[in-house]
Amino acid sequence: MKRGFLSVLCLVLAVCPATFNCMKGPTPTETDNDRQAGELLPLNVGNNWRYLYFALDEEGDTTLSEEHLWRVTGEKLVQGLLTYHMKLDHDLPGFATRREDGLFLLGYWSADEAFFDELFFKWPIQPGDSYDYVNSNGDTLRIAVTTETVTAPAGDFECLLYLLPDGREYRFAVDTGIVRIDVPSRSMILIEYNLE
Repeated sequence: MKRGFLSVLCLVLAVCPATFNCMKGPTPTETDNDRQAGELLPLNVGNNWRYLYFALDEEGDTTLSEEHLWRVTGEKLVQGLLTYHMKLDHDLPGFATRREDGLFLLGYWSADEAFFDELFFKWPIQPGDSYDYVNSNGDTLRIAVTTETVTAPAGDFECLLYLLPDGREYRFAVDTGIVRIDVPSRSMILIEYNLE
């Protein structure tokens, strides 16, 4: 159940079907310092993102296609950190929190009423940099960050692309959120969003 939630959460946050740029409306004169000024994922109660989720078989044919709405439904102080409740249409709840060094996406185990780190996205970060992340299994993952322009149903975005060694790819548009997530055989792409 924990792994299933992580897969869906990761897919919702960054598994959109293609690599997309994640910053809406970039200009040719924009600098990396300009890109660092915003939020990787705007965490305000009422913000929501609608994604097209799809799964592919071994031949690359779509075997599942459905929409998912991901929304920020509340906030709470947890272990001294302002934590935002992230609700996916019909799945387990998730949580997100901003720290000085980045964005943490958290899962919640209701059985033992405990939080656990799901993913960490370093922010701010310069394209071309990489960092190590120790996941909930104790494995150290080397995560590389580049940029990519993504075309999604919601528009064209200049994105930061987070590449994980297990093949997962997350594309964030600064001040917009996750534009696309790709994991082996599954993807998610931004259809529309509403930021409060």
